[in-house]
Amino acid sequence: MGHFSLILIALGILVFSLFSGRLKNSILTLPLAFVLFGFALNLFGQSDVVDVLEHPAIRTLFESTLILILFSDASRIDLRQLKREHNLPIRMLVVGLPFTIFAGALIG
Repeated sequence: MGHFSLILIALGILVFSLFSGRLKNSILTLPLAFVLFGFALNLFGQSDVVDVLEHPAIRTLFESTLILILFSDASRIDLRQLKREHNLPIRMLVVGLPFTIFAGALIG
C-alpha cells in the first residue's frame, strides 16, 4: 500500500472523528461511513488499498476486531428493555435476516 493510500485512510478517519458528534443522531454510522469511504477509494483509483485486504494478517485482524465489536455490543444490551420491546428484534430476525441472505445470494 502506498503512502498516498495511507494518508487518504488517515484523512477519512480524521474527518469522521471531527463530525462524529454531529452524526450521532443520524443514519450514518461508523461502519456505513467507512463502507462508503472504501467505495470512494476504489472509484478514485486507490485499488491498492483493497489488495491489502488479501493478506492473512490483515484478515485475522479484521475478524478479531469484528468479534470484539459484536461482543461489546451484545454486552451492552438492556435485557429488561429487550423483553418489553421484543417486536423489532423478532421482525429483524424473522423477516430481515432471511431477506438479506436471499438478496445477497441473488446479488452474488
